[in-house]
Amino acid sequence: MTLPMTCLSDKKAHFVLIPLVAQGHLIPMTDLALLLAQRGVHVSLITTPINATRIQPIIQTSIESNLPIQFVELKFPCAQIGLPDECENFDLIDGSYFLPFFEVYKLLRDPLEQYLRDHRIPPSCIISDGCNPWTAEVA
Repeated sequence: MTLPMTCLSDKKAHFVLIPLVAQGHLIPMTDLALLLAQRGVHVSLITTPINATRIQPIIQTSIESNLPIQFVELKFPCAQIGLPDECENFDLIDGSYFLPFFEVYKLLRDPLEQYLRDHRIPPSCIISDGCNPWTAEVA
């Protein structure tokens, strides 16, 4: 059952979802974002440009359906830690880059905090992947 949008949107609920950028984490979190948005909750799904291209059909469908969901693309600063360009998902790196990858991922904290400060609806809830311990400080 889908609740009418006014049921929940009057409270201006804003759920921020922060998946680990790996397909096995991104896909279920995207599904959760859609389920929440279908119930009238405003949702911000945090991702990176390359990962957004991977879920582009879902993004397009949500836009066409007028769902209250934003897919927020934060630049993944690979070069700052010495990762090759465009290494924004675990399936794009080899094992020798796992630790640097997590270091780069932590650098998304400042742009995420800026997005949350600038957003017209403050977050009501942050749902973050367990592999993102840095998000607890953001919350």
